Amino acid sequence: MALSPEQRIGEIVALRTKLKVNPSLRNEINNSIGEILKKQGISLDPDLRPDLIFAIPEEVADALADVILPGGTNC
Repeated sequence: MALSPEQRIGEIVALRTKLKVNPSLRNEINNSIGEILKKQGISLDPDLRPDLIFAIPEEVADALADVILPGGTNC
């Protein structure tokens, strides 16, 4: 059974909270993501790893809708 939008957001909030209160878990996940990307031939600056976040697609879409592109043209 699919989660409702509220349940999906609740799951992400719970995950973010766990990562925030457990820095070693966050570091382990970020290091694992870096290793997976490396195996796939994708380089990721280690300084960016702490900035990675978990989000649901709607959050990303909403955030991108608010971005003002140079020249005032949003695509």
